[in-house]
Amino acid sequence: MEEINQIYLSVIIPAFNEEKLITNTLMEVNRFLAEKEYGFEIIVIDDGSEDKTSALVMKLQSKINHLKLLQNENNFGKGYSVKRGMLNSQGSYAIFMDADGSTSINHIDNFINSAKDGYDIVIGNRKLKASNIKKRQSLYKEIFGGFGNLLIQALAVPGIKDTQCGFKLFSKEAKRKIFPKLTINGWGFDIETLVLAKKYGFKIKSTSVLWENREATNVKLSDYIKTFQELIIIKINLLRKKYDNEK
Repeated sequence: MEEINQIYLSVIIPAFNEEKLITNTLMEVNRFLAEKEYGFEIIVIDDGSEDKTSALVMKLQSKINHLKLLQNENNFGKGYSVKRGMLNSQGSYAIFMDADGSTSINHIDNFINSAKDGYDIVIGNRKLKASNIKKRQSLYKEIFGGFGNLLIQALAVPGIKDTQCGFKLFSKEAKRKIFPKLTINGWGFDIETLVLAKKYGFKIKSTSVLWENREATNVKLSDYIKTFQELIIIKINLLRKKYDNEK
């Protein structure tokens, strides 16, 4: 077990206009991890928010000593933010999760145990029978999500039925090799991450989760369209063997 003053786990939380949910999410993460016998850090990346997201995080820093805030000058995208957080993290393991807490940090023990069993990357999979969808998305989001998943499997990562669940754990080696190579700044970064993971031969495990749609979340229809556009870019990169040259 890591010493308490060393960072064993880094929690990366990208946030854009999340003032309604960020405080509850950070307090939940801190309460859960404070009971662990290992050191941890929580890194919030504010992606150019126009609300009080950064102010709320800074206020919490007086209560959560290991809470760090990185602020993007503009809204660059979730992929950009997660990449920045990962590259600034120090943990033996690093996980990114959504600011709305749709997948709770209480899954972390199961994810770390899977990593200890030999998996380099452990990803939440809402499509598994054992997963529990406590509150579903709107119908149009489910339709777009289902159609998008079929395209993603056909064009980029066959066999992975849920690339977009915002709860993914990486070993230090996987983090070190994958994230400096990311080129997608938007929501499609999840796909590119898994494409690179497969290229580098990392072992990936899909794990069931309890997932709850949050009404205050900022995901819009336009984000699905942008993700499809980014998927095409990734497919072109694959055809041009761009990722083969990045090893």
